[in-house]
Parts: sequence; structure tokens; C-alpha cells
Amino acid sequence: MPYARSDQVKLIGFALLLVAIAAANTVLDLSAAAEGPWQMIGMVAIASVGLAGLWLIPNLILAAAFLVVTLIISIVLGYFRTDPLFLPMILPVFGFAGAVWLAGALVMRLIPSRLAVERRHLAIVVGAMLAVGHIAVAIAMFQVVNPIFRLSRDAATQSGEAIAAAARDPAHARRYGLLVEATLTPRPGEDAEVARVRCQSLARGQRRSAGFQFRDDRVQGADRFTATLADGSVVRVQQVDFRHQTQDWPERGGGLSCRIDAGDVVTIWGTPVAAGETGLMLSDTRFIGYGDAQTVLATLGPVAERDARRFGGLAFFVAFTGLLPLIAGFLAWWRRGRTG
Repeated sequence: MPYARSDQVKLIGFALLLVAIAAANTVLDLSAAAEGPWQMIGMVAIASVGLAGLWLIPNLILAAAFLVVTLIISIVLGYFRTDPLFLPMILPVFGFAGAVWLAGALVMRLIPSRLAVERRHLAIVVGAMLAVGHIAVAIAMFQVVNPIFRLSRDAATQSGEAIAAAARDPAHARRYGLLVEATLTPRPGEDAEVARVRCQSLARGQRRSAGFQFRDDRVQGADRFTATLADGSVVRVQQVDFRHQTQDWPERGGGLSCRIDAGDVVTIWGTPVAAGETGLMLSDTRFIGYGDAQTVLATLGPVAERDARRFGGLAFFVAFTGLLPLIAGFLAWWRRGRTG
């Protein structure tokens, strides 16, 4: 089916604007150049173009397709700009944003024009409901990125009592995890080499050309190991799976062998559980860094805050765009009143 010339002109205009902003993000890395909350600017700029196209391109199919394309571009840029440790945790943010934007625009572009004049006030009601939906989705997005943002702000735990206390709130424990500083102390009969992985050429936070998890990137070692806290408590820890979940493991035995051994002090980010052979356990381990918490967070903390700000900014933007269906509802109510 041929599209109207106005559809084609607007689509081309928005496409050129999208290419320009995407190129600026790629070449200049706007998020990295900005500071503080403004680190969200690169991702939000691309999303803004897609959202404008969704509401202003007359043909609804073209408008929806344009938004999907902008989200795909955002995902690709986000993939190469986000630390692989955090990417799987915050990738659903794109899905939340795309779903609520599509739902809001489709409903407000299709329903108000079909309302009878005496029921035109329902356009405002529907717009308000969609605005509340935008806020609810934004809160859900904040819940996704908040554990990453708080990672460097919450003090590391060094006592078994703190792990047991955190485990008493399973929902909070699963969402936020717990940062624990401990010393590797294998039990009798266990190997002194706790785990090994192929050494990493790039430091955490450096731009990566690819992030796929090849076989050589898997961590080798026992599924669980034992560590001792500063107060003498013993905790069983679930092993991490991939190299991007490690940091600064010492090179011991050549470039293909970075490992952690008995006696090493490590910082672990995992889910506290009051279970296991020792009564304390860290399951669903997300990260193991070599060194005390202060040393590890000196590198990990700024990267976590940077990525959390980028995606948290997108969540704030989703809440702000809740005004769009509300404004559309008022305009539909006003126009129906004038035209009858």
C-alpha cells in the first residue's frame, strides 16, 4: 500500500536526525563526555527521536516501526557502551520503555477519535491512566538499575551476622545482593586453586569491540568454594560462570591463567542465604574481584555508577513522557468539543 508523501517526508527527516544523533553517540560518546546525571543524554537523545516519530509520523505502522528501529539502535550502542557485568541486568529496561511508549501512542492515536461527543471526556481519563502507567513502568525501571547504582555506596560486609540478617529478607537479598569481603580458605581435601580464567586484555570500563562469551571465557573451578570472614564466620560461595564477572585476578602461570588461590582476599557480590553446610551461603554470585572491597570498588564503583546513570536517566525520561498521552487526551477532548 503506497504511503502519503507527508509520511515519507517526515520519515526521511526523522531518519536523518536519528542517523546524526547515533553518529554523534558513536564518535563522540556523549554519555562518557557528560558528567553526573547528564550521562543519560546520549541514550535519551536517541529515544527522543524515536518517540517524536511515533507521535508525529501520520502513518501508524511507519511510526511504530520507526520507534522499534530507534530502540534497536539504542540497544546496539548500549551493548558496546555498557560493562558486560551489568548489561544482562539492565537490558530489560529497553523492553519496558518500548512497551509503554507503543501502548500509549497506539491507544491515544486510535481510541479518542472514535469516542462519541458526549463521551469525549473519556479521552482525558484514558490519557491519565496511561500517564500513571508510564510512572509505574519508570519505577520498575529504577528498581532494575538501583542495585547497580548502590553497589559502591553500601558498605561491604565482613561478618556472618550481617549475612544472616540480610538473608532474612529474601526479596531484598535477591534484588540487591550483598557485597562481602572475605579470605579464601578451602576446606581439607579441596584444591588450593579456587578458580582460574583466561586473562583479560582490557581493564574494566574500557570500551570493548565484542562481548560474546566464548568457551575460553568461562571460569574453571569447583561449583562452590569456602571463604572466611573477618569475624571468623565461614561462608560457602557459588562460583561465577564467566570472565566478565571477575576483576583483577592475578596472572599465575601465563597469560591464559589468571586465578585466585587459598589465602587471597576477595570481594564477592552475591545473594545471601542462611543455608548450606556452614549455615551461611552466597548464591547467584554476580561478581568476584581480587582484593579488599575498597580496592575493588575503586575500579568497579565508577563503572557501576556510570551505567546506572545512563539507564536510570532513561527511566526518568519514561516517567516524563507520561505527559504525552495526558496532553493528547486533553487535545482530543478539546477538538471533539469544537468539531462535534
